[in-house]
Amino acid sequence: MSEELNMPQMGYDMKEGVVVKWLMEEGSAVKIGDPVAEIETDKAVVEFESYAEGTLEKILVEEGSKVNVGEPIAIVGDGSNITEEEIVEEPAIEEEVTVEPEEEIVEEPAIEEEEEVTVQLEEEIVEESVTEESSADQKIKASPLAKTLANDNNIDLSNVIGTGPGGRIVKSDVLALIDNVETTEKIKIDLTTETNNAEPQIQNSDTSVKEENKMRAQIARVTQRSKQEVPHYYLSTDINMDKALEIRAQINSKLAEQNIKISINDLIMKSVIDTLKKFPVFNSRYENGTTNMNEEINVSIAIALEEGLIMPAIINCNDMDIKQLSIASKDLVDRTKNGKLTSAEYTKGTFSISNLGMFDVNSFLAIILPPQTAMLAVGSVKKVPIVTSDDDIKVSNIMNASLSADHRVTDGAEGAIFLAEIKNNLENPVNLII
Repeated sequence: MSEELNMPQMGYDMKEGVVVKWLMEEGSAVKIGDPVAEIETDKAVVEFESYAEGTLEKILVEEGSKVNVGEPIAIVGDGSNITEEEIVEEPAIEEEVTVEPEEEIVEEPAIEEEEEVTVQLEEEIVEESVTEESSADQKIKASPLAKTLANDNNIDLSNVIGTGPGGRIVKSDVLALIDNVETTEKIKIDLTTETNNAEPQIQNSDTSVKEENKMRAQIARVTQRSKQEVPHYYLSTDINMDKALEIRAQINSKLAEQNIKISINDLIMKSVIDTLKKFPVFNSRYENGTTNMNEEINVSIAIALEEGLIMPAIINCNDMDIKQLSIASKDLVDRTKNGKLTSAEYTKGTFSISNLGMFDVNSFLAIILPPQTAMLAVGSVKKVPIVTSDDDIKVSNIMNASLSADHRVTDGAEGAIFLAEIKNNLENPVNLII
C-alpha cells in the first residue's frame, strides 16, 4: 500500500515550503526517519525525514518547487508501482530506436549540403552557449535564501558579488543589488521630472527592500501572534557565577587535550535540564486549550544568522552531561549555519534559552516560542560589587536571568520556584557534574 509524503509544517505559522534538493532517487529504500529531501522554510533549510517505510516510488515535485503545507511531494510504497512503470516504458524505448534510422534515411536527400552545414553550426553554437551557461551556474556559490530572492526578483546571480565565506553569495548581497537597482531607477525618474521641488527625492529613500527578508517577516508573524495569544508573565533574578566560572575553568583544563571547551551556556543548559526534570510542567506544550507534557527534553537555543534569529533544539538531552551538551550544541550551531538541520531539531523544541551575553546585554525579556510553555533569557556576566552576608563588599561575577512563562499553564509562584532552582544549580555547580 502506498503512502503520500506531504509538505510538513515546520514552523508556528508556516504555510508553504520549497523543495531545495531531493536526497534520494526514485526506487530507493526508505526507512522511517531517513532524510529524503531538503526543505526551505522562511528561516532555514531543513532535512525532511520520512514518516513512512518502503520504497520511494514517485517524486511528485521538482527541485525548486514551492509547495503548500499538507500537499503531497512524494509517494512511498512497496515498489510495485515502479515495476509496472518499467515494463510499460521498455517497448517505448525500442520503438524510438527503430524509428530514428528511417527518419534519417528519408530526410537526408531533402537537405542540401549548405543547409546541413548551417544546421550543424547553429547546433554547435547552441551547445556551446548551454555549456557556458551551465558551467557558469556551477561556479556560482549562493545560499538557498539568496537563490530564492534572486529568482523572485529576476536577478542574475552572476551580477552579484558574494561577501560570504569563500565568496559565497548571501541574502544581503542580493538585497544590496536590489537596493541599488531601485535607487538607480528612482534617480532616473527624478531627473526626468520637471520640478524644482526636492520632496520626491526624500520620499524615495524608503526601506521597502527590508520587506523582502522572509526570515524577518516570519519572525515578526510568530512573535506578534505569540504576544497576542499567549498571556506572558516575567520573573527575573541575579545569579552569582563565581563558582560556576571556577568549575568551568577546571573542567576545560581537563578537556583541553580533547579540544573541547565548555561554555557558560553549556552550564546554563545543564542547569535548565536538571530543573525541568523536577518541574516538568515547564517542559509542556499548550495546544487547543490543553496542557500536554513532553516526555523528551529538547532544549532550543537561539542562534543568530545573517538573515535573522533561529531556534533549533538539541533533541532528547534528558541525560546528557556537560561534555555531551557542549559537543551537541557546537554541532547544532555548525549544521544550522550550513543548512543541515533535521525537521525534529527545527520543530520539536520543548524549552528555549536565549543568551545575549556575548553582545554585552545585561538583561532582556524573551517572547515565548509556541507551543512551548516557557523561555529563559540570560545576559552577560558582569563584575558587580555586592554586599555579603557579613555586610562586607566584594566584587563578584553576576549574571541576570529572566523567565518568560505562559500564565495559562503556570502561575508566578511556580515560576519563582523554577527560576530559584536554576539559580541554585549555577551557584552550586557541583550539582551539575555529580
